[in-house]
Amino acid sequence: METIALDGAQGEGGGQVLRTALALSAVTGQAFRIDRIRANRLRPGLRPQHLAAVRAVAMSCSAEVHGAFEGSPDLRFLPGAVSAADYAFDIGTAGAATLVLQAVLPVLATAAGASRVEVAGGTHVPRSPSHHFLSRHWCDVVGRLGLLPRLQLERAGFFPRGEGRVAAEVGPWARPATLDLARRGPLVAVRGIAGESRLRGEVARRAADAARALLWEQRRMETEWDVVALNAA
Repeated sequence: METIALDGAQGEGGGQVLRTALALSAVTGQAFRIDRIRANRLRPGLRPQHLAAVRAVAMSCSAEVHGAFEGSPDLRFLPGAVSAADYAFDIGTAGAATLVLQAVLPVLATAAGASRVEVAGGTHVPRSPSHHFLSRHWCDVVGRLGLLPRLQLERAGFFPRGEGRVAAEVGPWARPATLDLARRGPLVAVRGIAGESRLRGEVARRAADAARALLWEQRRMETEWDVVALNAA
């Protein structure tokens, strides 16, 4: 089989190039090789959260993988058949568990049966989508394509400690479906969420009030906020 060659420094040159390649490779059966992984980043190469995504997708399709170690600048991935099962992955750091789920859930949805995935790591960390973004927004969008994952936050994990845990269940994908996001619809409402874990002084409430006041003063936007107490490590 021909192996597609990819440049990991292409575009924004982050981990999304790798995660997208992994998912597409697993569902199409097309092998790929990616070089210069995250070459433009301060710490280039594979980091723990990227390795977790590689392991997750590789296990879901019994792939043959070469170059899967921390700091590796390149990777070769030869996928097999996708299998539904129960999976558990531990990033080992505060790396984003949500990004691992984004890579593996579409893959498992192409299997004939339902799967359950648990990922331990960061659930609310800088420069990554939080669990609440995934469960409230990403799931809604991919649901229009027939991909219907169900997410549950078992324990929140913050930077730098991590140690959060999120679980997801996904059944067979009801395809085909299309999604057109070319046109932005009218603004209906602005809603937000502010959360905290074991902090004094109603930090989340004050953060929500400050955001509400700022958006009204600068944009004349009326906003609604949920304030939540999170169970965290």
